[in-house]
Amino acid sequence: MASLLKNMKLITLDYWLMLAMLFVMKVGQFMMFPFLAIYLSSYAHASAVTIGVVVGAGAVVYAVISLVAGLFVDRYGVRRAIAFSLFFSGIILYFFFYNHSVVWFFIMSALTGATRSFFDVGFKSYKISEATPDMRRLYFSLRFSVVNSAAAVGPVLGAYLATSHSALPFKIVGVTYIILCVISIAVLQENSITTIAAKPSARPFRDLLCVIKNDNSLLLLLSISIIIWMVYSQLDSTLAQYLYSALPDGVRVYSLMLIINAVGCASLQVLVTQASKSLDERTVCIYAMTSFAAGYFIIAFSLSMSALVLASLLIVLAETLVMPLNDLLVMKIAPANRIGTYYGAMGLAMIGLGIGPMVGGCLYSLLGPESVFVVGGLLCLVTIIFYQKLLRRISISDVEGDAELSAA
Repeated sequence: MASLLKNMKLITLDYWLMLAMLFVMKVGQFMMFPFLAIYLSSYAHASAVTIGVVVGAGAVVYAVISLVAGLFVDRYGVRRAIAFSLFFSGIILYFFFYNHSVVWFFIMSALTGATRSFFDVGFKSYKISEATPDMRRLYFSLRFSVVNSAAAVGPVLGAYLATSHSALPFKIVGVTYIILCVISIAVLQENSITTIAAKPSARPFRDLLCVIKNDNSLLLLLSISIIIWMVYSQLDSTLAQYLYSALPDGVRVYSLMLIINAVGCASLQVLVTQASKSLDERTVCIYAMTSFAAGYFIIAFSLSMSALVLASLLIVLAETLVMPLNDLLVMKIAPANRIGTYYGAMGLAMIGLGIGPMVGGCLYSLLGPESVFVVGGLLCLVTIIFYQKLLRRISISDVEGDAELSAA
């Protein structure tokens, strides 16, 4: 705890500002999803498939544009990426409900995903290259804590606003984004790594695809992250249907599980990260994915209230361990002048959020809801094998790097 307090004191004012920006950005995002789904269903009378396409468009575009965002961060710097994202996100949110056609909402949802990718990649890259390993862990854990705090607040506000029929708060949040854009330009600093970055390539996107194709460590970590997001997506899709159909008070139970997840991750993220600091990455990944699997197996075989609460707590533990771990592993495999590029490439993992509900829906229909969570738990255990392979590759690379330095 003493070391945690010491590191907290080292966090500069500009990074606290970044965390405040992240909270506002994510609250706006989490407000939008339930509001838009309810709005399209109640007022536009859109089908469930149409609503899914509109809401999912943002995640798919986010995954693809993250590649461009990573190149942008490495070439032009974090401050410009953050300012660009805040300004255009504010404009989009302000005019989101300017037109009430389904096509308009689809376009706005896609544009929101695109601009959000610049913010997320820029945020992950900010000050990371200059930080010590302990500070990196703290930065990543604070990020996830803030995101989960927004996840606890945003959906509640969105659902309330949908019943009040008012889009004014979204305009207010949009204006707030633009104000934060101006503040970010004045306050945020550029990482010193941008001053030593390699000469920009004439074909940056082609080079990026070559990097992804040829870096086996990146491909392994990307595969792990896609699987994790596929499994995690069942909490937002299949679980709701399962509990609603299986329990008389399924909606209430599902809401309780969401609250436990959001509040638990927000309140415990920093503490769990600090407590796991003495553990090596292999141990952390085993604990995390075993806890995730155990939570899913419990959901598959027992729907008692105590069992579901235990499952929720195990999933919270898994999230608080594995999410910062993946960001730290990106730092271990990324070249110093391509940190933004690698974080942008990792944005492709969001594809898992898109295909996860489809795969879960197929299993749900063919084999029953229990099969979704049994398969999800097994996939969590499989990722442990992938993690072990990735960590062996990283260890070999570290040894080779040390040998080259000694020879020089």
